[in-house]
Amino acid sequence: MTRQKRILILAAIALAHWAATRAVGSLILHQTAQHVFEPQLPAATRLLVAAAKVLYFPVVSLSLFPRAWFPGGWIAVPILVNSLIWALTLWAGVILFQRACRRRRK
Repeated sequence: MTRQKRILILAAIALAHWAATRAVGSLILHQTAQHVFEPQLPAATRLLVAAAKVLYFPVVSLSLFPRAWFPGGWIAVPILVNSLIWALTLWAGVILFQRACRRRRK
């Protein structure tokens, strides 16, 4: 596999993760705004919150970053870095899995 193809695959994984993270965040905001006066959020919203916790895993909370570091829309930068970490981790996991399968066949 060529280096350019590897970079494109990593970029595609990171972009998909970033889009999913942004979409889940938007859905959570929408759902909580609809149910703000209810004592407990619906199950679908709680499921979205759990998905967000998984997607944001290395960067557990964006509140760890001072807003002065990332004003306005620049808060997407740590989310993008998080997505790149996910892409590299998934890529390394696939490579390790393939190597283990090759060793087992021998």
